[in-house]
Amino acid sequence: MTVYEKNTNEDPGRAALKAVRAAKSARTATAPELQGLLPDVTGDEKNKLPKARQGVDNDVIINSVLELNPPPAPGRRVELQLLWDDVPVGIPVPATTPIPPMQTLVLPSVFTTAEGPHRLGYQVKYVNDVWNFDTPVQIIIDKTAPNRDAQAAVIELPAEYADLRIPKERLDANPVIELTIPLHSDRRTGDVAGVFMGASYPGAFIGSYQTPDDGTSAMTVNLSKHQVENGREGERIIYYQWIDRVGNEAQQPS
Repeated sequence: MTVYEKNTNEDPGRAALKAVRAAKSARTATAPELQGLLPDVTGDEKNKLPKARQGVDNDVIINSVLELNPPPAPGRRVELQLLWDDVPVGIPVPATTPIPPMQTLVLPSVFTTAEGPHRLGYQVKYVNDVWNFDTPVQIIIDKTAPNRDAQAAVIELPAEYADLRIPKERLDANPVIELTIPLHSDRRTGDVAGVFMGASYPGAFIGSYQTPDDGTSAMTVNLSKHQVENGREGERIIYYQWIDRVGNEAQQPS
C-alpha cells in the first residue's frame, strides 16, 4: 500500500521570507519628522525651524520605516541615513530586519545654517542596495526679519497729533492715543511688534501687536495718558520693532 505524507520540511530561506511577509503590518512608511519645528499656521509657511534650533544638532524621528522590496530575511543588518537636499548626511544608524518603528537619526548642525527651503528624506541601505523614501519633506530655514530686514516706516499718530505734540489738554480730552504701525512688506501670521517710548533707545515698553494673519488689517497699539505722564517732559521717541515666529528681529526705525 502506498502511503502519502504531507511534506512539512519547507526550505528555511523560503520560510524566512514568508515570516517577513507575515510580519508586515498595514502601516505605511511615514515621513521623517524633524523635532522642534514651529506649529503650522495659516498665513505662514509650513515646517519652519525656529532660530533657537538653527545651527544645532536636531533629532529626526521616523515612526514607520519604508519596507524593502524584496524583503531581506529577518535578522539582517541594514543602515538608515538622512538625506538633506537628496544628499546623505549625518551618521548612519544600524538596524536589523524587520526594521523596528520609531527610529531616531540626527541632522547635524551645519545643515540648518543656510537659509531657504530644503528637502529632508532618508534612505535604507542593505548590502549594495539602497532604497530612498520617495516623498521628502520641505523644511524652511528662515533668517530674514520682517519687512525683509529693511528699514521700517515710522509709527503713525492720529491726525490731531500731526504737529507731533502731546499737550496735557489733548490727553485730558482723550486719555488714549491710538498708534498705528505701518503695514510691512511681508506680513506673516504671528509677527509681533513691540512698541516703545523714551528719550532715547531703549525706550519704555508701551505694548505689542501680534498679526492674526498675513492680511492688511490695521495694526494698532494704545498709548495711555498714564504712560505719557509716567516719563519726563520734553522730546520723546516712539518706535516699534518686529520679531517673527522664527525669532528674527527687524531693524528699528531711525
